[in-house]
Amino acid sequence: MAWLTTLALALVAAGLLWGSSYSLAIYVASSRRGGDAASSSRGRAPRFISIIVPARGEPLRMLSSTLLAASSSCSGLGEVIAVIDDPLPRVLELAREVGSRGFPGNLVVVARLWGSGGRNGAMNDGVRLSRGDLVMVIDADVRVSREVIEEASRCEDVCVAPWRSYAVYNTRAEQATRFATDLGTWIFYVLKHRLGLFIYPLGAGTAIDRGVIEGIGLWRTDVIQDDIWLGTQLASRGIKPRVLPRFIEVTTPPTLEAAAIQLSRWSYGASDVLRRFWRCVARSPLRAVEKAEALLYIAQPLQSVIATAGLVIGVAAAVLERGIPLLYPGFICVAMVFAAVSAAYSYIARVFAESWGERLYVEKMPFLMGRYSALMAVISPILAASTISGLLGLRARYRVTPKEVGSREVPRLAIASTVAWGACLALSIATGNVPMALTYLAMVAAGIYCCTRFRGGG
Repeated sequence: MAWLTTLALALVAAGLLWGSSYSLAIYVASSRRGGDAASSSRGRAPRFISIIVPARGEPLRMLSSTLLAASSSCSGLGEVIAVIDDPLPRVLELAREVGSRGFPGNLVVVARLWGSGGRNGAMNDGVRLSRGDLVMVIDADVRVSREVIEEASRCEDVCVAPWRSYAVYNTRAEQATRFATDLGTWIFYVLKHRLGLFIYPLGAGTAIDRGVIEGIGLWRTDVIQDDIWLGTQLASRGIKPRVLPRFIEVTTPPTLEAAAIQLSRWSYGASDVLRRFWRCVARSPLRAVEKAEALLYIAQPLQSVIATAGLVIGVAAAVLERGIPLLYPGFICVAMVFAAVSAAYSYIARVFAESWGERLYVEKMPFLMGRYSALMAVISPILAASTISGLLGLRARYRVTPKEVGSREVPRLAIASTVAWGACLALSIATGNVPMALTYLAMVAAGIYCCTRFRGGG
């Protein structure tokens, strides 16, 4: 029996099926449970809320629009504190941009000169400068409505406004990442809330009582994924965030390169938190099933490591195990399991598309799933490397996700992916290992697609 080939195929399939199986389990359980998708804070007296906007290197037009919109939304309910980690001339340019459109009385722009701690340090300074009983962090691209602010102002301890994406450039890459983002929101916030599982805070849109965040000691400045870290601290204290019935609107990466930066940052940050703070969840007063699911949630980046390990082992399999036919039993078993779970996941995506109210998703769901699969195939090795770095405790710097579309050049990541997996394909063909050849052919096809369709985002 070709053990290396079987192992390689099994690991690739396991990595691909992890997310699908996890989502499928949540969907099935929530369908049996039913109930409301979100909890309301009505009935509680509103409290003064401070919206904190940490920013560095963001497009000034977008940032100024966000600040003005947020200030308008919380007029009479709170204030907006913008903490800017840019050189002073750029902060002054932002102030002039905001002033030209009418500087709100409830907006404060802070130039954080020589500030330390990166984004988390900026959030901490924003809390120290704020006056609110509640604080909520949003990013430069976030649209927060008055309805969200009104709901958040009645939050008792921690409340999460789930994300809903909006289009800026409408590139193919942006459409795919929008679909994946909204689908993730639906599964991991709307459906999980129905099950009473632990909900992790979001980096933007989480309202938290001032006493709670100060009791934790504000945000640690040595973690990249601040929302996941905050979730572990809340879990250890038995505080379960509630989901608000209103959504905040966010942008998603408009290009392949932007998606790689954002997802690799998330992969590193989540695995780093898993390594250092998993005991906070394991020893928390949560129910056993909640602990297990909460740990599984932050362990999701491991799926890229598993799939990439399978692809690497496949090279050795192609060299050592020659002449493996297409109808090899191990390949057939793996293919059948993959097809079954993929079909079930496609059904979930269809249910989501029809319930979300986005015409694009209904009309182009198969294309969007295919695009996102191709995107993930190209950047998966990068995500695996980031995850391993986090698990090993290697240092990494916080990289802001680019929010603008640059050149129309072919993405270098796609070129590198096509060449690398093309070499593995050629090797598998030369040795007659058909199962591995088909696996690498799929990777090459994904790379070629991204080369041709994701120029400048597509």
